[in-house]
Amino acid sequence: MDLEFVQMEVFMMLFDFFRDFVLFSDQASPYLICIHAGSIALSFITGVSEIYRFKKSEMNLTRGLVALSVCGCLILNTAAINFLVSPALENPAYYHRFYFGFYYGINVLPCLWGMFYTIYLLGLLKSPEVYCIRATVSLPIVLILAFVFPDMDSYARFGDLLGLAIQGTTGVWGLYAIFRLKKSKIYFNYPAMNAMMCITFLLHYYGVSIRSADLMLIACMIPGHIVVYFFVLEYNFPGFTWREEDQLRSFGLKPFSNEPSEEIIEEKIQRRNLMEGVNLQVIENRIEKFIKEREYTDEDLRLPDFAAYLGLTVHQTSFYLNQYKKLNFPEFINYHRMEEAKKMILDQAHLNLLEIALACGFNSPSSFHRASIKFTGIPPRDLKKEIQRKALTEDAFELQGKTG
Repeated sequence: MDLEFVQMEVFMMLFDFFRDFVLFSDQASPYLICIHAGSIALSFITGVSEIYRFKKSEMNLTRGLVALSVCGCLILNTAAINFLVSPALENPAYYHRFYFGFYYGINVLPCLWGMFYTIYLLGLLKSPEVYCIRATVSLPIVLILAFVFPDMDSYARFGDLLGLAIQGTTGVWGLYAIFRLKKSKIYFNYPAMNAMMCITFLLHYYGVSIRSADLMLIACMIPGHIVVYFFVLEYNFPGFTWREEDQLRSFGLKPFSNEPSEEIIEEKIQRRNLMEGVNLQVIENRIEKFIKEREYTDEDLRLPDFAAYLGLTVHQTSFYLNQYKKLNFPEFINYHRMEEAKKMILDQAHLNLLEIALACGFNSPSSFHRASIKFTGIPPRDLKKEIQRKALTEDAFELQGKTG
């Protein structure tokens, strides 16, 4: 009984902490507290995860920094609202200016990063990394401007208008790309998000103008809902936040190009000599051992690692897979991962799909989803139902045969 009382006390203490630290209003409902706290946790975990996978794809760094910046904004919202309704801002101190400079800096910077990444994702930009790096200069500029404006009210309205302009521009470019390039309807979620962020900045602008804490609080609740919504969306429609080039880079490969490079031309010329002197039976035996020992379940496996396992060069390995297996390296690895997933669905029915995907070497639900579509023609959920249905049918036939 004492333990239950202590647990309840700890829960209430954490609840009060989130209410006071994350939200401004004491009358905030548990729903808003959970949504806002959940969005902070999701954005933080996503940011750390993407930065951890930075070496696999440079775009992971951009996604990670955007997520962490959003996390920072969500956390700083409470104090920002407190300051904006305080009479002390009529004669702001240096720490007030620094706080708002940093606050709007990490508001504007992810908006710019998000704009370049969205345009890249929709096919209007080839390489967003350079633009994202250049956009980083906006953080110190916005921070310095906080010491230029006479008061924080005018500075806050300036920051809101700047964010509104960036989000509006991103939304227009997004709609143009979707209609111009005939993108899937799922991508309409991006301009919809931009529209919601425009509403956020407009509400915040008006709330600052009339010193309404409630209006600013409503504005600050919208981004939290967007974070949760996109998390659910990514879970149900994996892969729509990625481009194919990112997936290739995660395997240590270069994206495909319509124009052959000098390396490809040279490889075609020397193709006949690539496997000269190589004992193909030895290579085949090593591949069989590789599959038998389930080495493909290593999520960090890359083409150079596989080539070293076979005792071949990267070019020889790539050529061998294409020539004799009719698969490239990502297809070869994901094919065997999917075969392993099928076995686990049948033999370990107590595991959920995410646990199976991770155990088979897939580093995300989206990569598992794409592999399932490619090699089985159906998403993982339907695949699991199909495998279990066939297993039940076979068991029924066996039982009927024994009783008959």
